[in-house]
Amino acid sequence: MTQFNFSARKKRRWPYWLAAMGLLLLGAGGYMQAKAFLAQYLIADAWEQSRRDGLPHKPWSWADTHPIARLELRRQSGERESFYILAGASGRNLAFAPTWLENTAVPGDGGNTVIAGHRDTHFAILRKVSPGDELWLEDMQGERHQYRVKYTSVVHENELSVLEQISDRLTLITCFPFFGVSDRTDKRFVVVAEPDELWSRPEIAAKAMVLSMGHGR
Repeated sequence: MTQFNFSARKKRRWPYWLAAMGLLLLGAGGYMQAKAFLAQYLIADAWEQSRRDGLPHKPWSWADTHPIARLELRRQSGERESFYILAGASGRNLAFAPTWLENTAVPGDGGNTVIAGHRDTHFAILRKVSPGDELWLEDMQGERHQYRVKYTSVVHENELSVLEQISDRLTLITCFPFFGVSDRTDKRFVVVAEPDELWSRPEIAAKAMVLSMGHGR
């Protein structure tokens, strides 16, 4: 799991450590990966400021966005991964972090909250997601909303039903196939998760598992 709670002493070492890591990744040809990795630390600082005063804070001076939520994936295998989510799903913002689609439900407010991310950086982990895995979404008020993956599917980029506000759910979207050779693809990998309290009802959990088999991976 990615850890963001560092001591003050460790924080003072960030510039040197991050610079070294950045040079290493850049030297390996991983420019996009380096940028996405380093940005999460700057976004983390902005998030902590927002949590303290309740106001949006830019992660860097020229940013036109701010962190709006924190997402944590808890796989049944025990693997964990967490990310900060930026407001506004523009191409520029996606280069730095997963982003919330502003025409969908605000994280934590109910409805269908849709978050998009790049397949070769933050959302590369989605290729491992399975029905039953947990997703925790922390909003700016500090409330944590627990979801459980219902199914995953591959859809065409023009399939807009994944954005519909039909129920309380969390939808994650990335390009497909993962680590594709071409930058252009008309396929999208979709993860649909529902509030965890629904899974405490056996009939709904059983139905979800049947649906997951029907949608496939």
